[in-house]
Amino acid sequence: MISQSVNNTENVVTNTAYLFVALIPYVFLWVKQKLIAIAGMLLLLFFIIQGAKRGALIVALMGCLVFVYYLLSSVEPKKRVQGFLLVLVGIGLLSMYVYDFYISNEFLINRMQKISDGGSGRDFIYLNLLNNWYESNSIINYLFGFGFVSTIKYSGSGHLAHNDWLELLTNFGLIGVSIYFLVFYAAVRFIYDSSVQKEYKLIMLAIVLMWFFQTLFSMYYTSSQTAFTSILLGYLFGSHQYNKKDKKHTQADYKRKWQ
Repeated sequence: MISQSVNNTENVVTNTAYLFVALIPYVFLWVKQKLIAIAGMLLLLFFIIQGAKRGALIVALMGCLVFVYYLLSSVEPKKRVQGFLLVLVGIGLLSMYVYDFYISNEFLINRMQKISDGGSGRDFIYLNLLNNWYESNSIINYLFGFGFVSTIKYSGSGHLAHNDWLELLTNFGLIGVSIYFLVFYAAVRFIYDSSVQKEYKLIMLAIVLMWFFQTLFSMYYTSSQTAFTSILLGYLFGSHQYNKKDKKHTQADYKRKWQ
């Protein structure tokens, strides 16, 4: 961001903001040390706001909402008032900073106001891709799409879809969209699994919400930042399976002891 500013770029918008967005779920791992967790979240939000990416701000907001709920729900009953005050102070300071930055940044104000104008040409791209797939009149294209990165050819602007679902529909047809949907289905099942720890559920909820919203107006599954999410998903599923096996072994040892 600094490099682009030095090169006389007056209004800097950078996808680097999504890198910091991808790190938001990691802050949940330190929620028991609330000061560290809040400080970490504020630091990430500082860089996300500096990036001036509308999509990154919206996705980050989803993660922040779950984070605030997690903080409030993890407060011990004896320290509930103290915990609530700490969280409220953190939210208040963040809100003041965001408001001050927004008011003093005409570029960001203009970008936010242009959301209703088609999202930087996204409405044009979306319509072209959807019409191209629908009017192909080919069962092969309906099911398997037109091939990898074919969105550049059919978007009408030479760009990718900026929407995971349309990207998949164009490249891999209904098969690709269905597989992607099953990934979300597995994540939602994890959230509703009664045997999963509350901490893991809330981290997964933050990931799913942020992931889903990003698929609507940006690229997620092809983004390099997805690697950070993949690492955390592996940790969540792996830890849950390990805990289940450990619990079964403990129960088995207990039965053998009394037999």
